[in-house]
Amino acid sequence: MIQQNTQEETGTWDWITEPVAQGWKWAEEKIAAAWNWMKETASDAWDGIVGVISRIADVVVDALSA
Repeated sequence: MIQQNTQEETGTWDWITEPVAQGWKWAEEKIAAAWNWMKETASDAWDGIVGVISRIADVVVDALSA
Protein backbone atom coordinates (compact mmCIF):
# COMPACT_ATOMS: atom_id res chain seq x y z
CA MET A 1 0.00 0.00 0.00
CA ILE A 2 1.30 3.44 -0.98
CA GLN A 3 0.70 6.36 1.36
CA GLN A 4 0.45 9.85 0.02
CA ASN A 5 1.71 12.84 1.90
CA THR A 6 -1.30 15.12 2.40
CA GLN A 7 0.42 18.10 3.96
CA GLU A 8 -1.19 21.38 3.09
CA GLU A 9 1.17 23.42 1.02
CA THR A 10 1.29 27.15 1.15
CA GLY A 11 1.14 28.69 -2.25
CA THR A 12 3.93 30.59 -3.85
CA TRP A 13 1.89 33.77 -3.62
CA ASP A 14 1.48 33.52 0.16
CA TRP A 15 5.01 34.77 0.84
CA ILE A 16 4.24 37.81 -1.33
CA THR A 17 0.62 38.55 -0.48
CA GLU A 18 0.93 38.14 3.30
CA PRO A 19 3.49 40.94 3.81
CA VAL A 20 1.67 43.14 1.31
CA ALA A 21 -1.63 42.64 3.14
CA GLN A 22 0.02 43.40 6.49
CA GLY A 23 1.66 46.51 5.03
CA TRP A 24 -1.64 47.69 3.59
CA LYS A 25 -3.40 47.21 6.94
CA TRP A 26 -0.62 49.15 8.71
CA ALA A 27 -0.87 51.98 6.17
CA GLU A 28 -4.66 52.16 6.53
CA GLU A 29 -4.35 52.45 10.32
CA LYS A 30 -1.70 55.19 10.10
CA ILE A 31 -3.67 57.16 7.49
CA ALA A 32 -6.86 56.91 9.56
CA ALA A 33 -5.02 58.10 12.68
CA ALA A 34 -3.46 61.02 10.78
CA TRP A 35 -6.84 61.99 9.32
CA ASN A 36 -8.48 61.97 12.76
CA TRP A 37 -5.63 64.05 14.23
CA MET A 38 -5.94 66.55 11.38
CA LYS A 39 -9.71 66.87 11.85
CA GLU A 40 -9.34 67.43 15.59
CA THR A 41 -6.55 69.96 15.12
CA ALA A 42 -8.47 71.86 12.46
CA SER A 43 -11.56 71.89 14.68
CA ASP A 44 -9.58 73.26 17.62
CA ALA A 45 -7.99 75.92 15.39
CA TRP A 46 -11.39 76.94 14.03
CA ASP A 47 -12.80 77.22 17.56
CA GLY A 48 -9.87 79.47 18.47
CA ILE A 49 -10.43 81.70 15.43
CA VAL A 50 -14.15 81.99 16.19
CA GLY A 51 -13.35 82.91 19.81
CA VAL A 52 -10.96 85.68 18.73
CA ILE A 53 -13.43 87.09 16.19
CA SER A 54 -16.19 86.99 18.80
CA ARG A 55 -14.07 88.99 21.25
CA ILE A 56 -13.16 91.53 18.57
CA ALA A 57 -16.84 91.90 17.68
CA ASP A 58 -17.70 92.45 21.37
CA VAL A 59 -15.10 95.22 21.65
CA VAL A 60 -16.34 96.90 18.47
CA VAL A 61 -19.98 96.75 19.56
CA ASP A 62 -19.10 98.14 23.01
CA ALA A 63 -17.10 100.98 21.42
CA LEU A 64 -19.90 101.87 19.01
CA SER A 65 -22.59 101.79 21.69
CA ALA A 66 -20.64 104.02 24.06
